Amino acid sequence: MVEANQIPTKQQGLRVYSGGTFKVDEIDVPRPGPGQLLVKIECAPINPSDIFFMKGIVEEHSKGSGRNMIFPIVPGWEGSGTVIASGGGLMAWRLVGKRVAVSKMEEPDRGSTVGGCFQQYMITNALQCLPLPDDVSFEVGAMHFVNPLTAIGLLDRAKQYKAQAAIQTGAASQLGRMIIRLAQEEKIPLINIVRRPEQVQLLQDQGAENILNSSDPDFLDRLGELAKKLKATVCFEAVAGDLTGEIMSKMPFKSTCIVYGCLSEQPVGGIESLVLIGRNQKLEGFLLNNWTKEKSLWSLGSIISKCQRLMRNKTLQSEVARRISMYEVEQAIPEYQKNMTQGKYIVYPHEKQPTQVQSPPSLNENEESKHESESNQ
Repeated sequence: MVEANQIPTKQQGLRVYSGGTFKVDEIDVPRPGPGQLLVKIECAPINPSDIFFMKGIVEEHSKGSGRNMIFPIVPGWEGSGTVIASGGGLMAWRLVGKRVAVSKMEEPDRGSTVGGCFQQYMITNALQCLPLPDDVSFEVGAMHFVNPLTAIGLLDRAKQYKAQAAIQTGAASQLGRMIIRLAQEEKIPLINIVRRPEQVQLLQDQGAENILNSSDPDFLDRLGELAKKLKATVCFEAVAGDLTGEIMSKMPFKSTCIVYGCLSEQPVGGIESLVLIGRNQKLEGFLLNNWTKEKSLWSLGSIISKCQRLMRNKTLQSEVARRISMYEVEQAIPEYQKNMTQGKYIVYPHEKQPTQVQSPPSLNENEESKHESESNQ
């Protein structure tokens, strides 16, 4: 444990202000309360959900929902680091000194007041820390929660609906490719929807089947034929906009479209009411936190073990496209949004110079070797 007098009182953190602006500020280092931990953050990925938060989209859609958002707020839903202090409690105490994957602290009443991982030190609950094995790097650990657990959760939903096959949009994204690999392991046929010819080739090279380009003139006809042939009664929808309704118009009787993303930054649209009613279809939302709350502690333990196994064998690993400091986030977001297929952008909060990070000085030689290897995967 780091002695209290050795913990800095100030740190650098990226803070979002009301209205969708953000900048790096000097802020206080928080102190953990009972059952909480103070984590020195090593690195954290930028996820689409972080971008929606930083752009003010989450704030706008939260108005009138009862969500407690007090600005400014540090974003960053997941990351990794080392536990340096505990606020008390057996579970918290046992994690002190451990390398961990972390997620932003779950707050009561759907609050969003406690800072996330885009800062040098953060507090979170002991239940939202996962010890990292020695052979799992900080970078891999930082991407342990959002995408891997979402992939497992979406496939779990498909099984609950007894789907014989599923459709997914955004199939060339890091999460989309995880879903492809996981569906292959669990022998669930997928119809994979992408936007560009090079994405079709990318998925073909990775062994995916049933790949459709939504830009092709016969896209919807081919989708209808495949959905009927494979009996694809579930769709994992990450794009939104009119694409949601277009896909549902081609899905079979008693189908369910599960919206879990908004890559278009547009409201869900294009739904034909009579088709929805006549085919007894259903539209529902999926949020990872809500899905995990449905599970018992025993089930969550089993899910985490499965997640760890699948990350180790690379079924649920993301590629890394670029490593940046907090000072580069604003300039990097447009580039990342245009090139999500290439991999994740990873933020290193302790990197103070606004230059691209290739080999973070905080990594030892063994860690640095793994770090470089992962970036080439």
